[in-house]
Amino acid sequence: MRATVTTKGAGCDPLQVLPYELYANIFSRLPFVDRVRCSRVSKRWRAFIYNWPDMAETIVMGPRHFWPRPGANSIFDHGCGHWLSTVIQPNTVRYFSIETDYRQLSAIVDILRRKQYTRLKTLILHHISSNPVAIRSESFLDIVLATSAYLEKLELRGVGVPMDRKAWRTIFSQCQRLTHLSLSAWPARNANAPLDLHPDDLPAELSLRHLHWNINTDFPYSVLLPKCPDLRYLSVGIRGLDITGLIPVLLRSTQTLQCLQLAQVEEPDIQWDDQEGAVGLKRLVVKSADVPSDLVASLIIAYQRTLSELVLHLTSEAHAHVCDRLADELLGPLRLECFDYRVLDRHPQQHYLYPLIDRCPRLRHLKINGFHCDERRLVHSLTCLPRLESFEASSLGHSPDECSKADVSASLPHLKKCEFRSAHPLGDYFFSHIKHLQSLQVFRASILYQVTDAGLSAFMAEAPHLKDVYLSNIKGLRDPTSMVRDRKTPMKLTLFDCPKITGKRLNKLRSKQNIELWTDLDLC
Repeated sequence: MRATVTTKGAGCDPLQVLPYELYANIFSRLPFVDRVRCSRVSKRWRAFIYNWPDMAETIVMGPRHFWPRPGANSIFDHGCGHWLSTVIQPNTVRYFSIETDYRQLSAIVDILRRKQYTRLKTLILHHISSNPVAIRSESFLDIVLATSAYLEKLELRGVGVPMDRKAWRTIFSQCQRLTHLSLSAWPARNANAPLDLHPDDLPAELSLRHLHWNINTDFPYSVLLPKCPDLRYLSVGIRGLDITGLIPVLLRSTQTLQCLQLAQVEEPDIQWDDQEGAVGLKRLVVKSADVPSDLVASLIIAYQRTLSELVLHLTSEAHAHVCDRLADELLGPLRLECFDYRVLDRHPQQHYLYPLIDRCPRLRHLKINGFHCDERRLVHSLTCLPRLESFEASSLGHSPDECSKADVSASLPHLKKCEFRSAHPLGDYFFSHIKHLQSLQVFRASILYQVTDAGLSAFMAEAPHLKDVYLSNIKGLRDPTSMVRDRKTPMKLTLFDCPKITGKRLNKLRSKQNIELWTDLDLC
């Protein structure tokens, strides 16, 4: 059961509205209070929260949680540290998360070490400073081993951890319920050597399902991955990491892997001929310009039978190389259902995305960013996506395509949501050639300079069930009444920064019964 307390202002003290005994009775009936959020509360209410025994199953501390008052510089300034160390019973806490600076993190580590939270299931320590802070090996081991019987999730961000073989051999052997391990920091200062684990140091099988390794030391994948038969998510982001041995281990030993995320790795020196037909991977995420394009293309080809979600944030040159290889080496159409495509730089000629979209007939969610396109060619590509449910395009540039002279229309009967931001090439032709939008409910567009009333009216006429329309900075929009002239279903219409719309036309819109109109003046 979750109990959330949120009070703001001096006049909102719940103890002044209902009797204290009633709140005591409520808390006494709860086996645990899952989360309590205190913000600008009275001293009496805060004292009641702090002194209630067996109160907290979840402890979340950070700039937005459990801060006594907005001007407080520390969560320990008003008794939180005393409450943790003396009042709260450690065996009642299941979830512990803190986001703080060096001074408070050291105090929390000391409390965790002394109090022995033996039944803790989740431990998250986040150091918010840009410079990571190291935890002593003895303290780290004492904390983790005290929670080893129940610990399921361990997440350290900005916290330097010891990289010695003895410490991690003990952790992996004792924490048999650990399913989520996330390390995002530099190692401790005394741990410059790589983590030299051997297969004999680990149990026969590890229960890890989520592994995020982003620390500046070698990743012992050849030892860890074969020991993780149920691994679902793997994220590796180490600058200059040679993953030559990682790919064969992924393709052969982890058939349950569903998501792989890579960043800042080097090109592996392996042969891919015998790796085709690999199964298991469903989601591939690459959000870095440092990942070699050959590696990305090879992974897509190797997992083409199971890959359903692809996130590619690469440079234009890398995108061109990936798309060229896929066009030459793919055996058939891709089974992608979600595709997130983003160009990290700007390039005037970017026609290589079209052949890739044309080979994804099962695509349901498409998101493109930083793409230079031609509106006629984009409509032609959308004709190949009859199952599309959501479409988002942003930061588009204009690049004419001589091959896009044919006049075609795209039928998108399953489209439910579309959003356009700074999509400058899209004009009346694009919006008037998107047909059969009977499932569309949400339409959002901002910073469009080429579209006019005619294009938007034709687009919205194909969507009889629209519920939410947001238009901002549409320079060619003059008469919005033409878009809702025959509208019979209720719809919320928001118009921002459309200077050519007169007050008379806005009043005409307000007079329509099915239209809920919001403008700049309504929100001032």
